[in-house]
Amino acid sequence: MRDFILSSNPMAVYAVLDGAEPIEGDMIAVDSDSEALPAADTAGLTVAGVCVRVITDDDDDSKSVEVRDGIFPFANSETNPLTRADRNSLVYVEDKDTVSAGAGTNGIVAGVLVDVYDDYVYVDNRPASIAAAVGNKQAVLVTPTYSAPSDGDTVDTEGRAATAQNAVDIAAIITALQNAGMMASE
Repeated sequence: MRDFILSSNPMAVYAVLDGAEPIEGDMIAVDSDSEALPAADTAGLTVAGVCVRVITDDDDDSKSVEVRDGIFPFANSETNPLTRADRNSLVYVEDKDTVSAGAGTNGIVAGVLVDVYDDYVYVDNRPASIAAAVGNKQAVLVTPTYSAPSDGDTVDTEGRAATAQNAVDIAAIITALQNAGMMASE
């Protein structure tokens, strides 16, 4: 199971696309029919979150997945890696476990980069964060000041997640005000 730093409730449940084999911890995308499958750089997909449980219906062998969104760690692309300088930028799906700084072939947005440390890329894939980022090309207007310890000490994930959430909330409010014509765009 993929650990998470901040996650929403309740979870969403999606029917699994025939032939798809999601497992717990996979980044999950949905197609235009809202059927779930492991995320990939495939046209027409939208990231929904991370699979927390696969459910099989014994009556007809159909599957569904429980998906949670939030801030999750993913592997960093070897081809187009993210760095801490990319924080608050859009990140893209390379595969169900890996995110990239580059848009790949189809530009499937995985979420917004929160941070990079301990060989993981922490991505916020909540819909409001992605919407704010897509609208602004950057999710937050200020970079969180939290830095992970370099000596391997325990990371203050609660404080870090709260800082990231506050910044995303502010960006979403600013975007809404700009879209309503109540605030000038940059």
